[in-house]
Amino acid sequence: MSERELTIIRDLAKRYVDVCARPVQQERRDLWRRHNSLRRTRPLIYTRAFAWGEMPQSECECEDPLYRHYESFFQYHLFRDTFDDDFRPRASRRPGASGAFHTSGPARKAATPASGTRPSSGRRTSRS
Repeated sequence: MSERELTIIRDLAKRYVDVCARPVQQERRDLWRRHNSLRRTRPLIYTRAFAWGEMPQSECECEDPLYRHYESFFQYHLFRDTFDDDFRPRASRRPGASGAFHTSGPARKAATPASGTRPSSGRRTSRS
């Protein structure tokens, strides 16, 4: 990791954690909890999809694919915070993790096998 990439990731991570620590996030958490418990709340606004890949903000500067992944994650959520909807980003430390943050965000599709092949279940079967 170059010093430049390290600076980029650290800056984005700090900004992301600052967004997650705002008092409004606790209010949103409480609203979603009440909403999911079928209690009356104001209508919650959640912007589900937008053309992130077409936005200039989606451009990454990091060269390493691993760091590009984190850079993209942080940029996505920092941009998403500008919507001012009721989405609640989260950053929490996992028990046993040595300083690593567990972040939740848009799910990434797992790589699919080449066409015509099936993923292995890891079990061997006997054929007679």
